[in-house]
Amino acid sequence: MAKDLPVVLMGLDPGTSKNAVVIALVYKGSLELVGVGESPSVGIHKGVIDNPALTAKSVKQALEKAEKMAGIRVGRVSVSYCSANIEVLNSPGGLTLTGQLGSRSGKERPAVDPALAAVPPGRRIIKRLPAPLTRTVPGLEQNCDRIVTAPSEDIANLIECARLAGLAVQEVVYSPLASSYALLTPAEKELGTILIDIGSGITSVSIFNRGLLRETAVLPLGGEHLVGDLAIGLSMSLTRAVEILREYKPEDEEAPGGNDDGAGNGVCVAVKSKNTRDLVRSIIEARLTEIFTLAGEVIRGFDYPGLLPGGVVIHGGVSQLSGLSCVAEKILQIPVRIGQLQNPGPALKPAFANALGLVKYRFSRLPGEKKVSRNRQEQKEGFVGRVFNWLEDRNKR
Repeated sequence: MAKDLPVVLMGLDPGTSKNAVVIALVYKGSLELVGVGESPSVGIHKGVIDNPALTAKSVKQALEKAEKMAGIRVGRVSVSYCSANIEVLNSPGGLTLTGQLGSRSGKERPAVDPALAAVPPGRRIIKRLPAPLTRTVPGLEQNCDRIVTAPSEDIANLIECARLAGLAVQEVVYSPLASSYALLTPAEKELGTILIDIGSGITSVSIFNRGLLRETAVLPLGGEHLVGDLAIGLSMSLTRAVEILREYKPEDEEAPGGNDDGAGNGVCVAVKSKNTRDLVRSIIEARLTEIFTLAGEVIRGFDYPGLLPGGVVIHGGVSQLSGLSCVAEKILQIPVRIGQLQNPGPALKPAFANALGLVKYRFSRLPGEKKVSRNRQEQKEGFVGRVFNWLEDRNKR
């Protein structure tokens, strides 16, 4: 009988501006969302928990909402982490061939993990990246792996925060990896896609290819900088600046006629002066230009060989800003789309991307043939999926 009991999965995303919790049940190979909860976040700055006790109180609010909706209590949780303190380090490794050229067997791996020797004191590994691909020989990887590291204190505070909220941390998952399970299809991760998360305090830029997270970096810029720019430039409160940012519309989305009464026209219905609306546009566009210019430099710095047919997928709180994809595409010169949640159930707000991704990530690691067939079905969806399947069928001939 125990084999027929459902498996309970929970994902917690403690962000700079909000906490999000998703609870799901796995029964007979099927994933079903049963509870979600959200609450304002406190005690977190740029992804780093400064006050675990204070943050735990806000996390508990989101947790209680999700548990009440699900009708169950959950004790174990997977937690996402990403901050401005992320560093990607090289670690020594052997020469590796991938694809049709071959691969390194498990017997050839060193008995002692060389990555551990590359971790500086006071830091810990939260994700391992494969060795970078070379541009000269297709399928050939360079002779060093990479590791994504975070300060040990950050992870300790994250675990302590969960403990104070009544939870035991099952796994700490790098946020871009988690969100990829909620935003990208297996085909997009296989063929190649850039995922950009513009959060409140930070922006992460990551490349997925051949089904793996290949490159990643974090920029210390985010939505709070947009809010601060508006507050300073217009001499107003942060709360007022947030309201204007939420109602922002670029010039080409304004109502025709150029009416200056502000009613349904311009940046915000409460901004009546055309000069003020023009100033708001210039402030927002200047900061967005900076963010995407830096993101473009990061992408070029990856020096990634080959095309990325999936283009750029943007998510995070700032991704909901009207006109953002046009600005991004103009600067990056790559097709851009705003991420949509790949949700097995009712529609969720974009704020739940990381939390949803956590439960889907845990689900993907559970054994079961039905889970595999579900992933195959996801691959068939969408244009990129059809291309992936065509290439796959062609290779079998």
